[in-house]
Amino acid sequence: MWGYTGSSQAPIETSVIRLSGRLNINHAIVYTADTALLNIYSIDRKAPEAWHFNRTNSGINMGISNRLYWFRFQLYNASGTDEQFYLLNSNRGINEMELFQKKGKQIVSLGLTGDHYPYNQRPYRSGNFIYPIPIEAGDTATFYLYCNKKNENLNFNLYLITEDQLHLRENNTQLFMGLFCGILLLGVIVSLFLFFIFKEKLPFWYSIYILVVINRLLAFEGIDFQYFYPNYPLYADMSRYIASSLLLALLTYIMQLYCNQQASNSRFYLATNILRWSTILFIPFTIIIYQYYPFYPLKRIHFILFMIEQTGGVVLLAISCFEKIQQRFKPAGFYFAAVVILLFSGILAILQEIGMVNYSSETPNLIQWSFVFEVIVIIIGILYRYNLIKQENDLLYNDLNEQKLNSIKQILHIQQKEQKRIAEDLHDILGAQLAVIKMKINTLAGVNDQKETVSHLIDEVVENTRNIAHNLVPLQLHDNAISDIIAAYVLQLNSAQPIRFQFVQTGSPTSFKKEVELDLYKILMEIIQNILKHSGATEASIQFFFNDQGFEIIAEDNGKGISPEMQKGMGINNILKRVKNLNGKIHIDAAAGNTTFIIIIPVKND
Repeated sequence: MWGYTGSSQAPIETSVIRLSGRLNINHAIVYTADTALLNIYSIDRKAPEAWHFNRTNSGINMGISNRLYWFRFQLYNASGTDEQFYLLNSNRGINEMELFQKKGKQIVSLGLTGDHYPYNQRPYRSGNFIYPIPIEAGDTATFYLYCNKKNENLNFNLYLITEDQLHLRENNTQLFMGLFCGILLLGVIVSLFLFFIFKEKLPFWYSIYILVVINRLLAFEGIDFQYFYPNYPLYADMSRYIASSLLLALLTYIMQLYCNQQASNSRFYLATNILRWSTILFIPFTIIIYQYYPFYPLKRIHFILFMIEQTGGVVLLAISCFEKIQQRFKPAGFYFAAVVILLFSGILAILQEIGMVNYSSETPNLIQWSFVFEVIVIIIGILYRYNLIKQENDLLYNDLNEQKLNSIKQILHIQQKEQKRIAEDLHDILGAQLAVIKMKINTLAGVNDQKETVSHLIDEVVENTRNIAHNLVPLQLHDNAISDIIAAYVLQLNSAQPIRFQFVQTGSPTSFKKEVELDLYKILMEIIQNILKHSGATEASIQFFFNDQGFEIIAEDNGKGISPEMQKGMGINNILKRVKNLNGKIHIDAAAGNTTFIIIIPVKND
């Protein structure tokens, strides 16, 4: 259907477009101009030899140059009704573009647009550059498309599509952009939730990164220009570079946090730091070039530096992750998988940008899917990383607890040995010396009443010394079980004070280590002393229950209970600490008129 004879060009029949829904018209003929001063009529009068065919099927690719381009094609409406079609340019970054339609000798402009013009000036409101094209029944129309992308790479596809195909494309774009942004916003919420839980920088900065990804996806579709700054086209021209540089800087910093990359554990730490700061500095460099020095040599250098930065940056990230994998840092595998996908899609985008490959950029496309995949993989990786950290912390916590417990046991063992020595000294030495003093006093001449008074005082000192010694380490523990000692002590209490004590034992007595029995003894002594001093009871009971699961003590009295102040006292605190030291549990019921202690000691203390 294509031909070229002189200045003529075989027209495209619209019936072909109607059947397929859209038609690629990349075989338009091209004219290259050095100046923008040429008007459409001078272009229309150009000799046939001044035009040449774009003969590639993969799109129109003019490369980087300082020239202007005109494209010409013809359409023929073979139907019996008037038709309207839409010309779509796949490149959203063309600076200046205008479409002309020739009818007979009259040439009409269908609109001047481009990313250097406000959004509202577009002939059709869309992120792409789209022109409505009306063609009357049986008419053949010639079209001229003027494109200006000086100092940058010019490559695109031209599609002629029907109205149904256009609406389908717009619906697909809205559907997938809504899906992508919804997934990414969920990622922001998850990242912020992790930030508030763990109070670490990684999830916070990753939530910022995802927001920048959303901005980049919106910029890719021109949605940011449409809704956020429709009257500032210069920023739309720069936004692709700024968003890409910011993404790479954040991605590099997140990799350093995620993989715990430091100068001490990575050969590439300095390189990634240089990459991170150079991409940040590239943002003001872009603004300066586009705002103040938009000349061909500088913009060409800017474009080349941008390509090197993006390609080298993603490769460096992949290498850094691979290094961490070699160091057996397990979470790095997630990051490596995500970066590899981005690397592949990024290289394809760069190759398309310079015109070496051509693939569909319509939504959904590979780059959009790769961003969504990368965010999902990294969030899973962050959760996996925190799970590993939690496991490591739990192991460390258990080790520290075990070390702490061993230290406490060692201290208690030393303390008990010292208490035993003091008790023996008090009982054997001081007690013996007091007995000798008593004998000497009895042999002295003097008033019998005074000797008897002194003798009674010495007896009290001996008794108190014996009690102190027993409280430090009861000598009975060396040869008797705790149940036998308490049973004997209850008998002694019942003969010396008004409160009636009862001791009950159920089950076969369990044999405990002497250190455990000492703690049990001191717990019971503290409880009994509280009953004697503060309860005002007339009856009390001590009950021992031995079973396979553990050892249970129940101490009860019918007194006035324990006040809140007494529950915070040193005696109760000593009981609680000793029970905790034995890995036991305690319940205190201090209701008015009655007090009950229930203490459960596990078998593992035996």
